[in-house]
Amino acid sequence: MELTLSHTKPFWPARWWWMALLVILAAAAGLRYTGYDFSLPYVDHVDEPAYNIAGRMIIDYGSAKPIGMHGYPPGIVMLNYVLLRYFHNPPEPPSVVIGPLRLISITFGIGVVLLIALLGYRVATPLAGLFASGMWTITPLVLEHSRFATADNFVTFFTLLAFFLMLSGTLYNRNRLTTYAIVSAMGAVVFKYQAVFVVPLILAGPLWRLLFHWRDRNQVRVILTNLANNVFFLGLFFVWLLVIYPATEATSSPDWSAPAEEFAFPTWNIVKNNFQSALDPVVVDRVWIAAVFGLGLLVWPRLRRHVDLFGLGMLLAGAIAWGVGVSFYSEQFFRQFISLAALAVTLCGVGLALGVVALEWGLQQLGQPRLARFAAPISAVSVAILLLVALWPNITTSIDETRQHTLPDRRNDLAHYMDTSLPSGYYISDAANHKVFNDAWGGYAGQTEFPFYEKAQVTSRPLDTWKAQGITYAIVPYYHYEEMQRTPDGQGYLDQMLQLKMYPPSDDFRGPSMVVFRLEPIQHQAAGQVGPIALVGYDIDQTLVAPGETVTFTLYWQASRPTDVDYVVYNHLVPPDSRDFVAQIDGSPYVDTRRGTHDWDDPDEVMVSQPFTLTIPGDVSPGEYHLITGFYRRDDWQRLIGPTGDDYMLVTPIRVMEQ
Repeated sequence: MELTLSHTKPFWPARWWWMALLVILAAAAGLRYTGYDFSLPYVDHVDEPAYNIAGRMIIDYGSAKPIGMHGYPPGIVMLNYVLLRYFHNPPEPPSVVIGPLRLISITFGIGVVLLIALLGYRVATPLAGLFASGMWTITPLVLEHSRFATADNFVTFFTLLAFFLMLSGTLYNRNRLTTYAIVSAMGAVVFKYQAVFVVPLILAGPLWRLLFHWRDRNQVRVILTNLANNVFFLGLFFVWLLVIYPATEATSSPDWSAPAEEFAFPTWNIVKNNFQSALDPVVVDRVWIAAVFGLGLLVWPRLRRHVDLFGLGMLLAGAIAWGVGVSFYSEQFFRQFISLAALAVTLCGVGLALGVVALEWGLQQLGQPRLARFAAPISAVSVAILLLVALWPNITTSIDETRQHTLPDRRNDLAHYMDTSLPSGYYISDAANHKVFNDAWGGYAGQTEFPFYEKAQVTSRPLDTWKAQGITYAIVPYYHYEEMQRTPDGQGYLDQMLQLKMYPPSDDFRGPSMVVFRLEPIQHQAAGQVGPIALVGYDIDQTLVAPGETVTFTLYWQASRPTDVDYVVYNHLVPPDSRDFVAQIDGSPYVDTRRGTHDWDDPDEVMVSQPFTLTIPGDVSPGEYHLITGFYRRDDWQRLIGPTGDDYMLVTPIRVMEQ
């Protein structure tokens, strides 16, 4: 007795199907691999650095327990561990391996597209898999999650692979495939414990064969032996997971999504909301309506022979088991339901494919021989075009998101700027910038330290309070900066701080728009210009000195454009009527020499010099002198010239007292 339709069609699809799928896979690869290294070396996903640090801790301490991740599903942590141990240069931040990890994750995500197509083919017609995989390829939220080095792609891949192997082993009576399905289910659980909710289906599904072979004792024995072997392997796996590996301590992981204290029988609203969280992002309403209509046509016997009802039921049961099982931990976000969404999209593809079959039959009934001859391709192309039109907004959104991921991230610009241009100091910011200068959590590879103090807006406390707490810098979101400009209190804050650099909104960058402030303003204003560089102010410790004492000062500049080469700063103490200096101190604009004047490309930026200390010679005659400054080239000593022909700018008068 034949099992189902799947028993009457080839195990693998025809060549034309693979050619069509190749086009879909190429589109999936183009959308996912393009810009895969977005934001790096800054890491903006909270889970990527968490897994990365857990892998690093296993290397350093033998366990990820210091951050509470010793019981976390080990799959993604172990991938980080392997790359860190064998492919990481220790002096570099551990996050340098996140790029390769993303490539691996994306590859598994493309594997999900392949498996959705194969599941659709296994359950129904070849078009079912192509429709479903095409929808999955261009779903924006799926695409967004597929780019990260997280467990999402892996658990979805192994879950779908388990269903495909289980259905294949059951429908084609291949015991080895059912065992491979159990191994794949173990892989899914290793990456996300929630996959345990579908394990019973993977284990029990092959028993479907007993309905067709119950009279054949030998077949019954083989099927039950296969089940016993699978139970044994699964039992060994769970003994390792629950007894040897500390999976029961997973709740100590930061932001764990399934805390034991929230485990409770879900209400109908929780289940409904979770299914909406899973289904709403992946298929638009009118496509769902068409798919449900197609599935409803299964009441028509003519269409039922185009679908394997057992396979269809297992996919539906898998989606329900995942959604209801996760609902025991209250309402969750889309990431917890990606495997459910993949199964649902496959079911949607089956419904659309049944619509094609129904349309084909309708065309054949019109009595036109030529039309009947081409009924199959006409029906397929018609539904494909309608699906393309319905999903066109998803396509354009996905393409735009891909382009966005190729743009440079503002936070990398911020990290480079502050690392090379500002002295170390504590800072406050909102959540968008709280880990920019953290090497482990944010991928910061700079040399200058900027410890993060607190997530806060600068206006939440008086400036004097922030200063008393040791805060030097505030990174203010651009929208809040605009709000501050519109209120007297906000403008009061702006007037008392030094605006260093602005990152306004731009379509050419990713990441937040923001403004960088130093809480201490410039002590003294100044005016002067040489070349493109203008002196705008200075700080100084004293202007009344005795011979042998020192004067320490800091200069502030703005540049209308970069210089052609890097220039050096000179600072001279000269008589008012002479250029013969009595003291001098030269040097690079910054203590850090990595950034020179050829990089001064932002006219709105205020450059803060290194502190210069000028020693007054012991034999200097008392009187008034001028502290002047300028810029010269190291190679030929040529100086920048100002608009009046001078090669210097006056900083401030200095009076030397008698000893």
